[in-house]
Amino acid sequence: MHTPPHRPSRPARPLSALVTVAALALAASACGGTASSGKNSADQGPGKPGGTYTVALTEPNHLTPGQTTDSYAIQVIQGLFDTPVTLDPKDGHVLPLAAASVESADQKVWTVKLRPDGVFHNGEKVTAQSFADAWNAAAYGPNGWESNYYFAQIEGYPDLNPDEGQQPKGDKLSGLKVVDDTTLQVTLSAPFSQFPMMLAFTAFAPLPKAAFTDTKAFDAHPVGNGPFQMDGDWVHDQKIALKKSASYAGTRKAMADGVTFKIFTSKDTAFTELQAGNVDIMTTVPAARAPEAKRTFGDRYSVRPSGTMDYLGLPLWDKRFQNPELRRALSMAIDRPGVTQAIYNGVFKPADSVV
Repeated sequence: MHTPPHRPSRPARPLSALVTVAALALAASACGGTASSGKNSADQGPGKPGGTYTVALTEPNHLTPGQTTDSYAIQVIQGLFDTPVTLDPKDGHVLPLAAASVESADQKVWTVKLRPDGVFHNGEKVTAQSFADAWNAAAYGPNGWESNYYFAQIEGYPDLNPDEGQQPKGDKLSGLKVVDDTTLQVTLSAPFSQFPMMLAFTAFAPLPKAAFTDTKAFDAHPVGNGPFQMDGDWVHDQKIALKKSASYAGTRKAMADGVTFKIFTSKDTAFTELQAGNVDIMTTVPAARAPEAKRTFGDRYSVRPSGTMDYLGLPLWDKRFQNPELRRALSMAIDRPGVTQAIYNGVFKPADSVV
């Protein structure tokens, strides 16, 4: 289960789910493998600006940032959208992206100052309202957007997500205040010093007005504020094509003229196509084929740290698992080194904590 460092290989689970199950951590990912076929189609040659290339992908579920936590969708979304910040791959510290700064005096009330030159691919200006609208849509429970729980720490979240059988008290987070075009004030329900790190996740990307006029059409052809824009509609089960955005003024300048995500039914099928030279890059090499990838691709196979965690969750609503001593015994009985070696070919490492 090699995964890119930005996302787990499966949708993340709500915090409430992590609380209500007993998580027996099996293995935390030590690395993620990326391989290239060596037949890159970039016209200018390897390492030079311009040209196009293809990336193997499995079918995403959505391309609207707030509607998905799927790792395959996020590979595309990260090219289409700039979130407020990003994380330095070297040490994980926060770097400005769509935002110029994210600051707080008390860790509860945060001020997000945006870059004044941000624009969407359709020419619409990126404003604080663009972020507020996107976050409210994701946080509003009846919408059923997958990233909903990422907004649980913002004041007013319970009013948008009442208990079953009750109606929401509103459709906007009371903790969001648009001060002006480039200033968004975010009030959390409690102090949280790591809030800026959360803003690097794709769920916190802005959305233009078009995202709310026809959500289905937007999902097939999202309009973002990132270095790449859609080149035609998403052709389900076939491809998603992106091209370099001429209007992008941010810090992540596109090196390539375009990228096409070729969609495959499985990672194994994609890996076979990579070996045949029918695709240029695969970012998630199947764990079982990691040794083969290393032999086949040599220095074109790279290994990177990843944030994936696999775990065995036990349903605490079942009385059989409510005894913590039983859960502890099951956890102690798991041979983590054996699992990581036999199943994951040593590319994962045993977890010693949930964090």
